[in-house]
Amino acid sequence: MGYQVGNNCYATRQDAENVYFSLVPPKIGEDGKLIQLQASKLGWILNGQIVKAELPECNPIDSMRDGSYIGWSVVAIMAAVWGMKLLWQKLR
Repeated sequence: MGYQVGNNCYATRQDAENVYFSLVPPKIGEDGKLIQLQASKLGWILNGQIVKAELPECNPIDSMRDGSYIGWSVVAIMAAVWGMKLLWQKLR
């Protein structure tokens, strides 16, 4: 199992969290302090505390199967339309 960030599936939680947290822009708080996530060996840190992302699980094999199913469905539709066009031309 992997972890999903956006439309991408990452094999490890660390890779997914790196992508997820690196997309968060820094912010200046009301008191003028910079609020920014920082990467460390322990994980991602915000204001001295380790943060974890709640990411949905995904399976790259299922994504591949879904893509293959859609691709072959499109090919079948195109073949059927081509066959109907050929039959129409023969009957004309």
